Amino acid sequence: IPPIESTQLALVLKEPLGVVACIVPWNYPLLLLAWKLAPALAAGNAVTARPSAPTPPSTLALGPLGEDFPAGVVSILAGAGDVGEALVSDSRVDGVAFTGSVETGIRINEICARRVARVNLELGGKDPFIVCADMRDELEIAARGGAWAAYLNSGQVCTSAERFYVMEDVYDDFVSAFVDHAGTLKLGDPFADGQRRGQPRAPLSERQIE
Repeated sequence: IPPIESTQLALVLKEPLGVVACIVPWNYPLLLLAWKLAPALAAGNAVTARPSAPTPPSTLALGPLGEDFPAGVVSILAGAGDVGEALVSDSRVDGVAFTGSVETGIRINEICARRVARVNLELGGKDPFIVCADMRDELEIAARGGAWAAYLNSGQVCTSAERFYVMEDVYDDFVSAFVDHAGTLKLGDPFADGQRRGQPRAPLSERQIE
């Protein structure tokens, strides 16, 4: 940092927080944990991860990789919402990184605020998909892109296209192309050959720390 006066020295000293709790959702459990785990460890922190209760196996399978670190640096604590709340409330946890629902994020934020703990929240998105009139000659491409953006991972992504803004000049043609393409998407068992879209999951309880 540039000093205010030539006789002064101003600097930034970056220090680890300590213990970081990483709580990840069920839609991308391993990927989202990696995004939290790697930077936290690189910054010198210890990490306790709590996978989502409906999808713990991939996260638990990552556990043996933590054996390359000193004991206690990487811990995985499986359980439901009560385990997550206990982790977030623990005074030994210096920071919380959470991806999940807005309601649960509010609950975590309240807990962390009361004890002045660092918190990073990645909550639900409301992402727009915009189709302008200059796409007139490529509306089929726009329709396929819109369907991919809306239905990727059965639409269970925080960055899914959830709102479509289409200019009036191309509205009817875009909707027609979108409906035609959507009708070709096969819905069913995601493990079946040739399957492109899996069956959406039933909604989970929002009262748990997911």
